[in-house]
Amino acid sequence: MLEGQGAMTLNGKDVLIKKGDMIVNQPFGEHGLVNNSDSVIDILVIQVSI
Repeated sequence: MLEGQGAMTLNGKDVLIKKGDMIVNQPFGEHGLVNNSDSVIDILVIQVSI
């Protein structure tokens, strides 16, 4: 997470995230991201195929 904050769902669990956090999503894992603030979210996504 480069800027902002939000709420993520990772495999059915809710996680609050903020600037500086790094989230690892396992292969075929379910995920979602919601901006729960008035600030802009800026994220960097890196996807690697195994």
